[in-house]
Amino acid sequence: MTVEEWKQAPIAILGAGAVGKAVGADSKLAGNRVHLFELPAFAGQTLKNLDKTGITLTGGQNSLYGFERSGRAFFDLVTDRIEEAVAGAKIVIVAVPSIAHDQFFEALVPVLEDGMIVHIIPDNFGSLKLRKKMRELGCQKQVIVGGWTSAPYGARIVREGGVMTPKIELKYRAITLRGAALPLTDQDIFLESSQAIGVDLLRYPKENFLSRTSILGPEYMGDDCIVPFDQQFPMAYGTGPFTIQDRYVTEDVPVGCHIYHELGKKYGVATPVIDSMIVLGSVMTGRQFFEEGLTLEDLDLAHLTKEETLAYLETGLFREREV
Repeated sequence: MTVEEWKQAPIAILGAGAVGKAVGADSKLAGNRVHLFELPAFAGQTLKNLDKTGITLTGGQNSLYGFERSGRAFFDLVTDRIEEAVAGAKIVIVAVPSIAHDQFFEALVPVLEDGMIVHIIPDNFGSLKLRKKMRELGCQKQVIVGGWTSAPYGARIVREGGVMTPKIELKYRAITLRGAALPLTDQDIFLESSQAIGVDLLRYPKENFLSRTSILGPEYMGDDCIVPFDQQFPMAYGTGPFTIQDRYVTEDVPVGCHIYHELGKKYGVATPVIDSMIVLGSVMTGRQFFEEGLTLEDLDLAHLTKEETLAYLETGLFREREV
């Protein structure tokens, strides 16, 4: 299919948090048909009144090229029935934290159809978990699965007195993102389909990692956006988090950091910096991230050799665990 053909079909957004609503509203304002889905357990809160209010995109939307898209968007379908949300869709965007992946994938796999392309934003090993769930449920549908390291925006739901409003503030718009398909043989089609949500692929020079902006600045302002550590970074003002019990710690440490720790153990690579982050995160939150963190078993990788793991990631060739 071509990009224009993909655009003729509705886009299914799974997850009605800040990222899901922002991607959905942005896609709708760009002229696409958009279906928004939330799990029934949360729909009463996250989907409340959306059919009446829509979602309004606001904010500075800083980016190198100055592109902005603001306005009020009304979705073509708002539902807590996933089979309705994905009906006729070619692009399915899963926009939920990693803690919700299992629930969403359990619901998604039975309704997958041949030719669908699933984008997971952010991925956080969701591509591996979705492929595992497809094997567990015996799903043979020919779909493309891939994920992105971040959302296309810094999106924040505007709240007044603790009450959620129908407005999403976009702090910035990414001009480049890092994404990949699983397996890598699907990469070209996966990246081409991403044009529907305006993302791209970039490799960052080393100096970007050694600045206050890290790789976030270049995501929306290009490689020259480098803020030394002795200077301030105004874009980040007022965006939180304001508690240590936040997904920037409670998701990034037990998911991202812990898998790197597990890979280091399996392949004999020391990970002292990663390990120290897990220790500090555990102490500050009062949790045990070494014990509760995501594991290679969770991703169906623990039984694979290094060569088998690479073959799986690159070509899709997978050796089932012996029982």
